[in-house]
Amino acid sequence: MPSRRDRNEVISASLQMLGEFQDALDCWIRNDVCGRYAELRCAPSRAVSLDEAFARFEAKHRAALFKAEQ
Repeated sequence: MPSRRDRNEVISASLQMLGEFQDALDCWIRNDVCGRYAELRCAPSRAVSLDEAFARFEAKHRAALFKAEQ
């Protein structure tokens, strides 16, 4: 059974990782999402539907899988 110290170290490391993830997420929202939103407000014709966005992601994913199999 892990010692109390080991469990505390795991918890501490997990909290550190969560903090780093949260910082990265906040940065992404501030730097990318907000900018993209502002761009779409200025040029709404550039927006794509959710179905189109998912279709694009699926096509990229399939292409990556196909490439990985080669």
